[in-house]
Amino acid sequence: MRTTTFILLFALVLPTLSGCKQSEHPALGKISGTVSYRGKPVEAGTLLFEVRGARTAYGKIVAGKIVEVTTYKTGDGAPLGVAQIAVFVPAPEGTPPAETFQRDLFTSLVPLKYGDPNTSGLTHEIVAGDNVLAIDMQ
Repeated sequence: MRTTTFILLFALVLPTLSGCKQSEHPALGKISGTVSYRGKPVEAGTLLFEVRGARTAYGKIVAGKIVEVTTYKTGDGAPLGVAQIAVFVPAPEGTPPAETFQRDLFTSLVPLKYGDPNTSGLTHEIVAGDNVLAIDMQ
């Protein structure tokens, strides 16, 4: 009887000690892919993924590639569902004005509409597992 009680108690406590508890946040999908403007890779920038009713995810653009899309911890992905996407591509200092778009103090290498998920026109259905996006802004 004592052995059975010990085994039952051990079976109930072990998952807690090993950190095997249910996730405290919704399921996420991994994001990778490319970002370009008029067919040319975007060198650097930031992405925002908004899914209604979920926490916003952020990612980086490095050498035209989407990396480190994060919702809760670095690189964990974006919430599942239809994501409205915003792209921020700040213009480096010294970029000729003819090659930029400006609003107030922000200067961008892509049209400013892409910096707002409600006006960018960029969406993607985020599913469990791997999601590969090819974003080409015009």
